[in-house]
Amino acid sequence: MLTAAICETSWMNCGKMLQAGKLLQDLAFYREAEMLFNKGQQVVCHSTEVANVKDALGYLYRLQARYDEACPLFEGALSIQQREYGLESTEVASSMCNLAILYRKMGNFVGAEPLYTKSCEIRSKLLGVYHTETGQSYNGLGCLYQDQGKDKLAEEHFLIALSIRENCNGPNHPDVAMTLTNLASLYLSQAHYDDAERLFTRALHIYESIYGESHPDVAHTLAYLAGVYVERGKYTAANLLFVRAIAIKKALLGPRHPEVAQSLSDMGVLHARMKDYDTALDLYQQCLSIRIEVLGKDHPDTAQSMNNVAAILVDKGMHGEAEHMYKDALAITEAKFGPTHQNVCQTLLKLANLHQRQKKSLSKIEPLYVRSLAILKQHYGEVHPDVALCLNDYAVLKFNAGKTAEAEALYLQMLHTYEKLFPPKVGQLHPDLARAHGNIAAFYTAMGNLAQAHAHTTLAAQEQTAV
Repeated sequence: MLTAAICETSWMNCGKMLQAGKLLQDLAFYREAEMLFNKGQQVVCHSTEVANVKDALGYLYRLQARYDEACPLFEGALSIQQREYGLESTEVASSMCNLAILYRKMGNFVGAEPLYTKSCEIRSKLLGVYHTETGQSYNGLGCLYQDQGKDKLAEEHFLIALSIRENCNGPNHPDVAMTLTNLASLYLSQAHYDDAERLFTRALHIYESIYGESHPDVAHTLAYLAGVYVERGKYTAANLLFVRAIAIKKALLGPRHPEVAQSLSDMGVLHARMKDYDTALDLYQQCLSIRIEVLGKDHPDTAQSMNNVAAILVDKGMHGEAEHMYKDALAITEAKFGPTHQNVCQTLLKLANLHQRQKKSLSKIEPLYVRSLAILKQHYGEVHPDVALCLNDYAVLKFNAGKTAEAEALYLQMLHTYEKLFPPKVGQLHPDLARAHGNIAAFYTAMGNLAQAHAHTTLAAQEQTAV
């Protein structure tokens, strides 16, 4: 009844249709929202309204991962704004940000960066550095650099965005909380758990003070904070936060909403860490069911759910079913993004690791690692944590195949990558670098090179504890 009332368009102008469509979109009634946006295109009377409808429909398609359909809409909106307002205007900067976000989602970092940078330049020039829209551009650049593994640049831009947003809005504003969350996510990825927990907690307090205890942003931040607790082994505390986040989302959005699916997936990660594989599998399968129903079988989030389900099937020894699901996920991701996207790499590596468990031949597995390394280096460069992890797993493959010299070379490449990422300090190593030394120590122990094994074991013991 609600959707029927909202979709009654006889009395609506274009602006009202856009408002109603966005409401339906927030409720995950995507078909009904698309219908309204398309009707909006039929009643527009000015080119700027055309641009607004294109942006709205493009946003909906981006949400559904219909990137090929979203792209011409955002590009068309940008072209209209440039024709109407000139090459430098706030409207143009806004359209650039919309297109940049799409390119980032598609993995087109080369296309996204100049759009974000130009939007920063335009907004700084026309509005000043300390303006909310300029802060948005800096925050977007931070997200882009984080996606690329350029952590220092990401942190720099998040801190600039945070300064701008606090200056413009005060310390307790939703935009401030958003950037705090982004910065905390960066610190979490770097294993700086104290900093991540502090910033997530501050963001949570901001959202609760503004919206109360039942709001989507509150639920999101509870889940992020729970993720920190998972990494720190505080599983009971994490579970309480996940339960609360799911309850909020179900109450506000209904039980079959993509946001509910995301929280179910997050809780699945927790139970997988606890080795409670039956519960983890049930949660991942619930998430997959919602995503297939709401987003469709060919959505990247659906593929991610398939990867998660397959990982639990591997842990339960159900290798055949896991392989089938990984291959389905790979087909979806390749069809959506192309063969060289970083999401493709994630599934390739999972499939390679499964094949190792299945004792498949080197000729069957090695091409998966070679392809994965090429994709990772193309997107992130030679020095990135994911490159290091891939080198480690590739080294294990070579060792198990009896190619010990090649394995040693790969292990050392992995170690040098971590040393560049986390320069060693006397007596204190980053956890990832310490683990790298531990892996190499195990390799040398197996090879009977006890001197090298001892040297790396000693270094592995220097893992820093203040994280």
